[in-house]
Amino acid sequence: MIENFTLENNIERLPDTLTKIALGNRTNFYLNQNLILRTYYRFYTDDWGIDLHTFKAELAIKLGLNYTLYSV
Repeated sequence: MIENFTLENNIERLPDTLTKIALGNRTNFYLNQNLILRTYYRFYTDDWGIDLHTFKAELAIKLGLNYTLYSV
């Protein structure tokens, strides 16, 4: 006799260990006195087969000594 399989009957089977590596870099480029390009890059990998890349860039515009406008 063959029983019907449902997800309730299965259990999650994970390896005993997980090795994760994350590397990040934040760099600011001063284009002139009032413009700053801020960048961020992150790489993540683990031994379960996941590889991720994250990149972010924003432009900061200085509007005097007290104010800065950010554009993402």
